[in-house]
Amino acid sequence: MKSKMVAAFALVMIALMVAGFAYAAWSETLTISGTVNTGSVGAKFDKAKSNDDDRKWDPCELGTWTNWDEWSGNRCSYDVAKTKVEIKDNGKTLKITIENAYPGYYPGVGFLVKNTGDVPIKYSSINIASDTSVLDIKYGGLVFTKVIEKGETDWGYIAIKVTDSAAEHATYTFTVTIEFKLWTLVQ
Repeated sequence: MKSKMVAAFALVMIALMVAGFAYAAWSETLTISGTVNTGSVGAKFDKAKSNDDDRKWDPCELGTWTNWDEWSGNRCSYDVAKTKVEIKDNGKTLKITIENAYPGYYPGVGFLVKNTGDVPIKYSSINIASDTSVLDIKYGGLVFTKVIEKGETDWGYIAIKVTDSAAEHATYTFTVTIEFKLWTLVQ
C-alpha cells in the first residue's frame, strides 16, 4: 500500500513537471517600462515700478493700481520722500527703499511676476511682516484662483501708508513673502 502511495505521488509530480514544461514552452512574457520626468515650479519678479520716483510729487493717498505700472491717485504739492524699487537675487527679491518718509506718505510698488518653471502655478499665500503700528501695508492685484502658465505673467502691488505713529529719524523694515505652488495643489 505504501509503495502504491509513493507511486501515485511520483506520478502526480511527473504530471506537474510535464505540465509546467508544456506551459513554459508555450508562454510569452511582455514587459512595460517607463520613465517619468517631472517639471519644476519657478517664479520671479520680472518688472517693478514705484508710484513715487524722482519725477513726481509725493502720493497723498493709496490710490488705485490698474496694472503693475499704472497708478492713479492724488499727489501732494511737494516732493519730499522717494520710493525706489530694485529687483535682486535673480528676480527672487524685490527691494523697496523708502527715503525721507513722513506720516501720511503713501508709497506703492507695482510688480510683474513671471512663471519661470515648467508647470503652471498659482499663488498659495502672501504674508506681510512689519511694524504694523507704523506701516500699514496692503497688497492687491494678485488673483489667487488664477493659473499662471509657463512663461506667462501676472501683476500685483504693495501699497504702504506711513502712519502717525512713525518717529523722526527712525528705520522701519518690512517683508512681504509670496508663495507659489503647483496649480493642482492650491484649492
